[in-house]
Amino acid sequence: MTLQELAEQAALPARTIRFYIARGLLPGPAGAGRGAAYGPEHLARLAEIKRRQIEGRTLTEVAAELDGHKPCLEAEVWQHYA
Repeated sequence: MTLQELAEQAALPARTIRFYIARGLLPGPAGAGRGAAYGPEHLARLAEIKRRQIEGRTLTEVAAELDGHKPCLEAEVWQHYA
């Protein structure tokens, strides 16, 4: 599917998907430019990212968890400062 089709199915802006790819949360597409293609694994990964964000996790925590690491909260202490 194209980026636009993926964005529509995931109910996310294409810009957000590009941001997730740049941050390493989502693998890049097969191919490049107009020939770039996204598959069901991209859609599933986006759903997992959304679910974890709804649970209150930051993108840094989500990235660590999806990569199989325990998140390092020290890097995000400033975001939780009261």
